[in-house]
Amino acid sequence: MDRVNYGVLETVDARTKLAGSNRMEILLFSLGTQEIFGINVFKVREVSRTPFITKAPNMPVGVEGLISLRGNVIPVLALAKVMGIAEPSDPLGESMMVTEYSKRTLGFLVHEVDRIIRVEWDKVRAPDNVTSGSHHFITAITELGDGKLVSTELVSTTEDNAVTEIAEAVAKLGRHQFPLVLSESVEQFLTAVSEETGYDLDPTSPDLEGSIAKLGGIARIVGATLRDTANPTMLKAGYKANVIPATAEAMVDCRVLPGRKEAFERELDALLGPNITRTWERDLPSVETTFDGDLVDAMNAAILAVDPDARTVPYMMSGGTDAKAFVRLGIRCFGDRKSVV
Repeated sequence: MDRVNYGVLETVDARTKLAGSNRMEILLFSLGTQEIFGINVFKVREVSRTPFITKAPNMPVGVEGLISLRGNVIPVLALAKVMGIAEPSDPLGESMMVTEYSKRTLGFLVHEVDRIIRVEWDKVRAPDNVTSGSHHFITAITELGDGKLVSTELVSTTEDNAVTEIAEAVAKLGRHQFPLVLSESVEQFLTAVSEETGYDLDPTSPDLEGSIAKLGGIARIVGATLRDTANPTMLKAGYKANVIPATAEAMVDCRVLPGRKEAFERELDALLGPNITRTWERDLPSVETTFDGDLVDAMNAAILAVDPDARTVPYMMSGGTDAKAFVRLGIRCFGDRKSVV
């Protein structure tokens, strides 16, 4: 890739310190026409000459291909072609702006990058009668001091903040309590423990978790098998303190009871909202089996031979084990598991 235009970048860095003021900074550029275009400086990562672009098949008109930028693969768009003001056969622009647009990092090819200007927010107005080819990009019209108008693209306020969006979703998810659901093995376990200890662990009790607390140290382990859980564990966003990131990520440790995955995902999506995209990093099944068969009979016989008063009961673990691999081979596993994702 050709060298970055550090003069423009240094100006961008200096001027992005206006965060929180009633003015905004616009980087002016042209697309080979008489019109002047601008982009909010907060959305610009860097400016460079047009680099080598790797072509890819079946790309839409205006999408010129892909580049590798510090380990990230970024789509590159010829902005004039995408906006319908240039023909598909026209040459590429001489400069590229790496920007954050619609919560993605993209490279925009433009004819020429001009300068950065500072404008009052009251000079930024909603566009009227913008042509259909460009209305997805032109979000405002800015009036300059000499009366000229700038078609301002990709204007973003703090309302379009991926960190705020993900933080709110993670906070809501972290505080959420999923419904209490008792599997057959957990019910059998509670019934047996209740009979052996004398504690009232009736599965139908409205305060079942309060009753389980009487078991002491094991209460937390047993309690983790009563409902699905989703615990946020990692957050990732941004690359610079004074640039609002277009994307943000969160890792959530989800442990789902057997047979609950579809219901869990529906509840998860409702909590996250429409602006959060969810994917499974590791999609492991929840494993459960009945407590019977020759192996169970042999185990009981061996235990009773040593301790006639002993009693074996099924138990569900709240963590993942090799059971998820064994079940693919048709091997039954006792000590049922929740999924760890």
